[in-house]
Amino acid sequence: NPEIVKYSNGQITILSKGITKATFVIDGVSTSLMLFTKENTEDNYVLYEENFDKLLDGTSPQGWVKKDAASGTNTYVKGGSFYIDARLGTVRTFLPEYLNKFGDYMIEADVTNLYPIDNKSWTGMIYRIQNNNVPYYQMTVKKNASSITGTEFAEKNISNTWIIGKTNFYYEDINESKMYHFTVKAYNNIVQHWIGNVLLMS
Repeated sequence: NPEIVKYSNGQITILSKGITKATFVIDGVSTSLMLFTKENTEDNYVLYEENFDKLLDGTSPQGWVKKDAASGTNTYVKGGSFYIDARLGTVRTFLPEYLNKFGDYMIEADVTNLYPIDNKSWTGMIYRIQNNNVPYYQMTVKKNASSITGTEFAEKNISNTWIIGKTNFYYEDINESKMYHFTVKAYNNIVQHWIGNVLLMS
């Protein structure tokens, strides 16, 4: 992307913050690298960001991968939000594949649970996905988030079996008329789950 970087006389010059791919060719052999740039005053790199505002209803963001029973009828953009309807079975949607090269990061999403089947219906953010499928970790938030097991640190292991490592409660149940700011922070062997400014587990 020439708006982000420029290559001239053996030098790469950063022009603005963003993400772009650079391909290097030496003696007929090529390799590609992802370049992530930021302002000098910023502490963090943004690896990926999407707010759905510019996407057509019924579509999905470019590069997202649908898993299990995910399809255009149950995972789609509508009115600047992304909807996942898993009432009939497991539905997973993965962010672009290049992100699997990273394991230490923070994931943030504004989420609610619109049409739960019951109070144990849950929403999950999965991370540190291996083999583009399993194993992975998951931040799970149930509709009745204020129950003693209302939030979970879960692992889907290589045998595709759930292991619940820790549970905790949030101070209120998920209200479908509100959005909740979910955050996962993963660094080395430490993981934290947050809703808003409430630390659920570490």
